[in-house]
Amino acid sequence: MGDVDWGLLFSDRLRDVDDIVELATAIRDRSGDRSEQFAGAAELRKQRGLSINELGQVLAWLKGKREDDELRAWMAGHPYNRWALPRFMNDPDDPDGAQVCKIYDPAVERELAQASLNRFPAFNSVSLDWRDGTYAARLPCADEAEFAQALRELLLDHERAGRSVVVFWDDGSIPAVRMPADVARRRAAEFWGMPVGTLWVYPVGSRSLLECILGDWVTAGIIPG
Repeated sequence: MGDVDWGLLFSDRLRDVDDIVELATAIRDRSGDRSEQFAGAAELRKQRGLSINELGQVLAWLKGKREDDELRAWMAGHPYNRWALPRFMNDPDDPDGAQVCKIYDPAVERELAQASLNRFPAFNSVSLDWRDGTYAARLPCADEAEFAQALRELLLDHERAGRSVVVFWDDGSIPAVRMPADVARRRAAEFWGMPVGTLWVYPVGSRSLLECILGDWVTAGIIPG
């Protein structure tokens, strides 16, 4: 199989998730063609005791259908569905899409949520409790146009401040994403087609959080504490 050093690739020291990604990277970069890559992946499965599903993630990554951090998340038992995201976020040739960072590390997502979303009381599993009136603004979003206008209006000051925003979804299988506020404003309408009912937008470094209940309201809250 070309010049791949299989003895090195499948040495006993390579056992954890990062090592499997390292192996898969070597298979991809050092094998001559796809048939060699897939043969290497099959050998990887045998040597590392991977499940069929785990092998499928390696193969998908070799085909360019998985990103590096996405593969790590899958192999660590945290599968994400990035294909549910707006199309531009998965298009590396899109100038805006290239600025979107998908958050595949649950610890990083939890840290960002703890600084924003999790500081609010919950009304239910998909919305926050605003009954005490602790919000700065509330705009209707009955349709795509209203939603996009509301998001653009409420993020304008954050764009001017040069902030990035993190977007959380009510579907935990979809990775949170981080992007410049100007990208979120420019592509706001494309968030409307997401297979979610609620999303939250956190301008990083601010005390603001936007809750967007699609078809209802966009609420701008002030983060407690």
